[in-house]
Amino acid sequence: MSASPQRDRRAHRLLMGLLAVEALDEVVCALQGAAWPLIRTDLHLTYTDIGLLLTVPAIFSNIVEPPMAALSDQGRRHLIIALGGLAFAGATWAIGAAHSMASLMAAMLLFYPASGAFVGLGQTAMIEATGQNHEAWMVRWTVAGSLGVVLGPVLLSVALAGGGSWRWPFVALGAAALLLAGWTWRHSPPSPKRTQTAKTTPATWRQMLGNAAMAISKRDVLRWLVLLTVADLVLEQLVTFAPLYMVDVVGVQETTAALVLAAMTTAALGTEATLIAVLKRIDGLTWMRWTAPVVLASIAALLLGPWLPLKIAALLLIGAASAGWYAILQARLYQSLPGQPGMIMAIAGIFALLGDLTPVAMGALAKHWA
Repeated sequence: MSASPQRDRRAHRLLMGLLAVEALDEVVCALQGAAWPLIRTDLHLTYTDIGLLLTVPAIFSNIVEPPMAALSDQGRRHLIIALGGLAFAGATWAIGAAHSMASLMAAMLLFYPASGAFVGLGQTAMIEATGQNHEAWMVRWTVAGSLGVVLGPVLLSVALAGGGSWRWPFVALGAAALLLAGWTWRHSPPSPKRTQTAKTTPATWRQMLGNAAMAISKRDVLRWLVLLTVADLVLEQLVTFAPLYMVDVVGVQETTAALVLAAMTTAALGTEATLIAVLKRIDGLTWMRWTAPVVLASIAALLLGPWLPLKIAALLLIGAASAGWYAILQARLYQSLPGQPGMIMAIAGIFALLGDLTPVAMGALAKHWA
């Protein structure tokens, strides 16, 4: 009789740990985004170098992650997550210790697939543990991520205000990753025991490739993959390059750029926090149809507007209006292939290879027009 409450408590602790993992990942990524002007100066990088640092590890990760994700549906998902957490911690420390483009590239080549194992598979574990309520839990996931995005620039600002280096927060976040890897492993459900009467034969590589091809060929799956890739240009790439744009084009100080980015992500967090209730009344796609014109107009104002207050207002509107896009699209993608969250992550990684040249292309264009 007591086993069920115990399992419920264990599942709740695991879910809270997985949400914390997502928050931590976004803290690290937002911290690095806000610190790019300082990293560039310290390591003598060009815009093209930064583009390569964002592109090459992403391509490598999207080659490594699909087979890892597909295997996670065969069992041992939580072991892969825990090992990914250990690699995530080591990669975060290595980013903070980097003193050249080569050492930073090596750190990021480890960080990207480690994040895929620790965070990406953590998301699939959450989906597996929460039944069919995907959209609500994906919104919770993005709220946790947005909290992390807000904290990243704040951590950098605090470190700089205290006379420290951009490197210090990476050391602290690596330690946090180590603790969360242990937490998720401790509260993960035990692997199901295979018996003589219920044996399952793991799929071969040929079968997994065939399953992936069949999944991508489905119209619904393909539609959500395309929309997620397009949304990534706003949700990820804009956030990555916004601090550099504010420093080099607008002319603000590095600390000011970090605070503007924090304000943008805070605006997104405010919207996401209300979406759990809002999405009970309206369809998620309706929300996206309402907000997409606002985002497009705000991007135009950011790039063409002549005044700093207008540019800051545009960034705040972009953050608020695009909130929830990822959660809605990712939830629809999971629903398009029920019971196979690992396969969803695998085909998303394969498809993401098509968009991995975006950062280096943006870096090259920025260098040309700078």
